[in-house]
Amino acid sequence: MGRHEALPLQIDVVTSNSNTIVALTIDYQLSRFLVNRRGTKAGTNHYQLSTINYQMLPREELLKRVENREVVARAIDLADRAIKNWEVVETDFLSPPEIAEIKSVFSRLSDVEIIATGGYPQAERQRLGICRAELPFEPSQVPLAAIQIAGNFLFDPPTHRDFLGAMLGCGIVRDKTGDIIVLGEQGAQAIVAPELVEFLETHLTQVRSVPVKTQRIDLSELKIREPKKKEMTTVEASLRLDAIASAGFGMSRSKMVDLI
Repeated sequence: MGRHEALPLQIDVVTSNSNTIVALTIDYQLSRFLVNRRGTKAGTNHYQLSTINYQMLPREELLKRVENREVVARAIDLADRAIKNWEVVETDFLSPPEIAEIKSVFSRLSDVEIIATGGYPQAERQRLGICRAELPFEPSQVPLAAIQIAGNFLFDPPTHRDFLGAMLGCGIVRDKTGDIIVLGEQGAQAIVAPELVEFLETHLTQVRSVPVKTQRIDLSELKIREPKKKEMTTVEASLRLDAIASAGFGMSRSKMVDLI
């Protein structure tokens, strides 16, 4: 059984003729419960009010057999907060395996909704927004920001590792940074937590030995390469996954079986 916590109640008494209704509002007036008057005696109203409790998520049950236990545990704690306070909360930036495991765990919960977003559709590192399933929820509610890192890299284009190293060298943690889009001699663009933008604009002034200027840009200004697509037609004797996948990836079926 999960732990229970009593939620703060706001009580509004509304009188209409001889009927009185007590309205109990949980937190931000996002959910309302009506309790009818229980008995009238000699002009005195008596109300029977019950305590409204919130049952926390079964944390230990959800954490059974998970690989990224610490990351999933933090997500469960955030989900508890989101359910209790009727708010949207967000994780730090996560890797694809971490996101996949959290989605798998949360698929068992009907009262929680999660949305993954990293600033553009093909983003690898993403943040998860978590809220009650009853609330309207859009990816734009998950806080993200983009920065431009510009410098003269004409003769020695830097790599992803160079930009990531320069950012972490400023003292920030990897969990607050999303994808880094390398633009060759033009520098790079990066997705970060919004609270880091001002800090990076001040402190990220060099990548390797090249001076750079860091400034905030809109997410719509990200220079994203279109994903490469390849259409092909093949005839296979079987609809087995290894047969179809081996044709699509140009690999032998035996190697594909090992990967599957």
